[in-house]
Amino acid sequence: MRPHLTAALACLSFSGIAGAQAFSVQASLPDEDRWNYPFAPTPGTELEASTFGATLVPGFDDYDAQFIVGFRTGSVVPPGLGEDAYHVERCVVRLTVANDLAFVYDPTPDSFRTLLPDTDPEALPDLDPGRAVELFGVGYRGAFTRTTWFETAPFGGAPVVPPAQGARFAFAGVLDDAGAPRDVSLKVRERFDADPYAAGLSAVTPGERVPAGTEFVFEVDLCRSGAALDLARGLNDGVVRFTVASLSPATGGPGGGGGEFPRWVTRENVLALPPFNQGASIELDVRVGPAADYTTTSDPLDPLYGVPDGVVDASDFFFYLDLFAAGEPRADLTGSSDPSDPAYGRPDCTLDASDFFYYLDAFVGG
Repeated sequence: MRPHLTAALACLSFSGIAGAQAFSVQASLPDEDRWNYPFAPTPGTELEASTFGATLVPGFDDYDAQFIVGFRTGSVVPPGLGEDAYHVERCVVRLTVANDLAFVYDPTPDSFRTLLPDTDPEALPDLDPGRAVELFGVGYRGAFTRTTWFETAPFGGAPVVPPAQGARFAFAGVLDDAGAPRDVSLKVRERFDADPYAAGLSAVTPGERVPAGTEFVFEVDLCRSGAALDLARGLNDGVVRFTVASLSPATGGPGGGGGEFPRWVTRENVLALPPFNQGASIELDVRVGPAADYTTTSDPLDPLYGVPDGVVDASDFFFYLDLFAAGEPRADLTGSSDPSDPAYGRPDCTLDASDFFYYLDAFVGG
């Protein structure tokens, strides 16, 4: 089944960067998903995908069992315009738990220090029960890139230590300050903290066990870990992907053996289809075109207020001023006013003079 995708304002023409549009991507089923685990018997076609850790176990990634979900966007959002043309304003991913009361809900990601042995001088106590479910991007290595990887691709190359440490071709990743992907799969072993794009939230009370059928909502923080840039690159390539991961403990054995970890409904599962609709889904809003183009009119009562039209003029300037004055997240455009700074053009969740002067630069540049 293909996802249901819709484009807002589809009546507007699109002709390169000049024909700006606002799009809303809504997919009720992913185009691809994969249980990204070295011992998956049928990778890419599993009915469920578990996420768990093998923290500090030689030969294994700390985030051992990962779950990749991908959505092809090229039929809705025109690809190939360059990453600077895509201005993501909102992205939400939803997943559904397949197993019943098997793990404890924790909405807050933990530092790697809480997973170190008590004898380690850097160790910290974990002050709440459970381990968060985290959403990262996807990085690639070996022969694969975002455009060549597919859900049934080989798991990885030669492992550093058998069976799979640091070897997977598609991995849970974030972008560093220079915009390069960094594998977070060994974050405990390598002793660093990486902010996920989002932590999964649900209606379950923290510390309680999670019932089957519970929906986890991941609202992407566009200021975290290069998320906005990663999404822009994905839209440029026509596909956005995410890795779902957790450091919930497993005890080993087939399918992860025992332990307190979640399993997720995949697109091959009957529960992902109507009337259940429990597969992974996405909601994504993006402006495509000049960064300074926000609106067609300055009249708040006009239906085209807040709709980009491919023309940068006084209406856009005053629209942005209203956003900035109101403290709207959409006015957050940059972490620096210095074009040579890697943070230039990357939102940082702080509205300040840098954002205003960045907008002025974009406005003057058209």
